[in-house]
Amino acid sequence: MIDRYLHIMSRIIPAFAAAMLVAVMAGCSSGKGDDMPPMPVKPGAPVEVAEYQAGFFITVSDSGSPVGRATPEGDYEAGYGWENHIDLDGRSLHIAVLDGEGRFVCELTDFDIVAYASVPGSKTYHVVATVQSDQVWPSPFKVVVMANWPTYPDLSKGIEALWNASYDYSSPVLSASNLIPLYGVKDCTASLVADKCVDLGTVHLLRAMAKIEVELKQSEGYNWEFSTLQLTRYNRSGLCAPAGVLEEGGYVHGNYDDYVAAPSIPEKVEPGANLDFVKVDERKWVVYVPEYSNTGSGAQVARIKVVFKDSFNSSPDKPEFIDFKLYNEPGQPVFDILRNYCYRYVVSKLSENQNLNLEVQVKPYGQVELRPGFGQ
Repeated sequence: MIDRYLHIMSRIIPAFAAAMLVAVMAGCSSGKGDDMPPMPVKPGAPVEVAEYQAGFFITVSDSGSPVGRATPEGDYEAGYGWENHIDLDGRSLHIAVLDGEGRFVCELTDFDIVAYASVPGSKTYHVVATVQSDQVWPSPFKVVVMANWPTYPDLSKGIEALWNASYDYSSPVLSASNLIPLYGVKDCTASLVADKCVDLGTVHLLRAMAKIEVELKQSEGYNWEFSTLQLTRYNRSGLCAPAGVLEEGGYVHGNYDDYVAAPSIPEKVEPGANLDFVKVDERKWVVYVPEYSNTGSGAQVARIKVVFKDSFNSSPDKPEFIDFKLYNEPGQPVFDILRNYCYRYVVSKLSENQNLNLEVQVKPYGQVELRPGFGQ
């Protein structure tokens, strides 16, 4: 095979980026027999060797990529900054092909990639992979995309390696050296055609972490500040891919039931306690954490611990708590902390002698607004 180098457009792509991507996609057939001109043969390549190309977008659960949405209904969390970043410079992007039954076919190593939008917050990337005739696989097949994993499994030894791949949780702060592991799969029915580029559509990626955000809303006449804001329980490791999910329909449903219904947690996970939230602006605090089971047998429930400065009724000995549950009716059970969800809490305190007001949004990175009483 004639080697290619991974080509990364890491500069900010200005307003003409959308037109450029349309032009890129214009070189890819939909796989339905469109009349396409043959691709030029690479310099030095034997003319009898046919090349096959497949182009597709990968998107980190954004709300408006050039080729559609992961979640077509509702106000979904688009994500920003490092939440969407793929470490292209470190080549931390692996693409595997499986047959229609989920058996390993090959790993794609010869591909070009274009990052769409600004860095480090790119949400959508376009990939064109090239193989030669001795590597072509039949349809249907699956494309599996893995990004930002600490190590990548050898799928030739069995698909179970996907479900066992884990990462260590080191910090609630995202950075170039602390990115969220991403995973996605696409079921494809198109057939590859010699000397043409076939458009496979979009692979939607799931973040392996949840985002928990607390905003302190000021009340007239009071300038409250947190002295303590902590997540009482969390896991010190997580799984890179949701267990058993090997088709897009397993996590993209087009409604507020996106993305996964149950947490995927390493078998021997070490729990942590009292994780401090990180202040990201004047009135907002955030942590990113692996999935956590609040509903499993014998689970120690994760809560958000709150203590206010200069409060007579709030002290380290008498903290108040926010639970992960619905508050629209009394007696609602707690729910798990799931990957690719954003849990947003807006807290306000009207006066020293009144209860706190709490607004909750649970977004599958979708929005469900809840207005419970505090700590019930």
